[in-house]
Amino acid sequence: MHKLPVLAVDVGFGNTKYKYGDQDNDSGIFKSVAAKALLDDKSFETVSPTMNRIAVTVNQKEYIVGPEAYELDKTVEMADDFVATEAYLALIKGAIYYSMKALSTPFDTIEALAVGLPNSNFVRDKQILK
Repeated sequence: MHKLPVLAVDVGFGNTKYKYGDQDNDSGIFKSVAAKALLDDKSFETVSPTMNRIAVTVNQKEYIVGPEAYELDKTVEMADDFVATEAYLALIKGAIYYSMKALSTPFDTIEALAVGLPNSNFVRDKQILK
């Protein structure tokens, strides 16, 4: 496996943006939608190899994220504590997946992960972040 020197991810209200290299095109973007995959009603089966979305697991729950996840669920979840939600972690995992896919090289270590935080979280959690 390889190491990724740095990955920057910004989960915003509208879009999740990520940057994984030093070239201008070493980046990507997708809607900040983490659709819950409901295994009992077969919605998980809508994820197919031809669709540009993936399933990720957070706390034993499946979420579908990526450029075409918006077709499953148009709801953008936002709250004061959004960075502490399962949907936020699902979007981070999606950015990691799409970075690995773009590099065509699996990596098992990210040496530095930079994430963007909303101003409200930064001000509220300033002491924790120090």
